[in-house]
Amino acid sequence: MVLPDFPYVIRMKYNEDIRHYVYRLNLCIDHFHYYVLEGQSDYLTPERLSQILLHTLCVRGPYSQLKKKYADLYIEGQPNDKYYYNGRWILTMEYLERAMMEAKREYDYNLDDDEEEEPQENEARES
Repeated sequence: MVLPDFPYVIRMKYNEDIRHYVYRLNLCIDHFHYYVLEGQSDYLTPERLSQILLHTLCVRGPYSQLKKKYADLYIEGQPNDKYYYNGRWILTMEYLERAMMEAKREYDYNLDDDEEEEPQENEARES
């Protein structure tokens, strides 16, 4: 049974601010952990938070490369050891939030380049 506040079903709204989305996702995770699972889960660990955030990203669009890059976050249900540095998990929500902002910037920049190329082709045809 999938509950309406189950964190894995949360999705980013169209043109939603990244910080707002991460905040909304964190609220949902906190609610689910404390009120539905009564504090009996690993949902608040940095590893699980990272997994939930990456799971909720769309497979197409600006975050698809980010999702592919960290596809090996969990291996056989366990956090991947390569994402630990000096015993600490390095893919925190803050790190992934910044990575999402960078991915969005790059995606928008590439879209702007594509839009600029189209009018030049049309102008060449008209001449």
